Amino acid sequence: MKCLSPLATALRLLAALSLLILSGCASLQQLSEAQRPNASVVKVSVADLSLKTITLNAQVNIENPNPFELKTAGLELDAAIAGHSLARISQPDSQLTLPASGNKTIDLPITIKFSELFAAANSVKGKNQVPYGLSGEILVAVPVLGTISMPLEYQDVLPIPQLPDVRIDDVKLLKAGFTEIKLQLDMTIKNLNDFAIDLQQLNFNLAAQGQPLGGGELKSVSLESGKSQSVSLPLSLSLSEFGSALLRLINSDKPMDFSLSGDAELLPALEAWQAENMSFNVEKQLSL
Repeated sequence: MKCLSPLATALRLLAALSLLILSGCASLQQLSEAQRPNASVVKVSVADLSLKTITLNAQVNIENPNPFELKTAGLELDAAIAGHSLARISQPDSQLTLPASGNKTIDLPITIKFSELFAAANSVKGKNQVPYGLSGEILVAVPVLGTISMPLEYQDVLPIPQLPDVRIDDVKLLKAGFTEIKLQLDMTIKNLNDFAIDLQQLNFNLAAQGQPLGGGELKSVSLESGKSQSVSLPLSLSLSEFGSALLRLINSDKPMDFSLSGDAELLPALEAWQAENMSFNVEKQLSL
């Protein structure tokens, strides 16, 4: 084995040291030319929706233009509707690694309760959508520049689901005999939403002056966005069951207070909304 001379060894050590110095200078130069990263809300989708709450999923993209990794140092995001802050994400110690010369996308879920929304802003009641805004910041530790803040801003329209409007149109007397009375209930069901809905297993009960007249079931009612459907339903009443008092009530010329109550399974045509039960109770004064 041939040994290197002291001069050759020294030259090799000098060359290695020169490479280390040059590499260090290059790294120092990169650090001194550090650029500000950018962050933006690229998309907000409805992750979950019901008659009580809505969960939004805010997709935030962070771009790192530097040839070295960066770390986030915290994040905050607020959801404001009609000037009222209703949801907030605050993670002051959040640490994410941002790849060199790359980007990273994070999902931030935000849940809003409609009861809190209506309490904060009465002006949104009865509306099926309302403008909202997201605002916040992400903190990133950047060499030389220090900890910098990247603001986040986003505006869109928030859907507010509405129960279908159920109304009594008329109650008609079709037949009044000694043993049986036949009525016809005319009702209208209207979809107040910007999306289609289905009502399954709609059960209803009709009463007059507090006296139950009977009920029935509709297996399915499909309503397109903003559309209504009229339904006529026959009711057969047995006098042996309800008595002569009902006949006198039906044959009276005086207006009567009718009430219609019931429940149904609500199936909106939205992937994020699972089926849930709804109930209704409406009244109207009519003369037969």
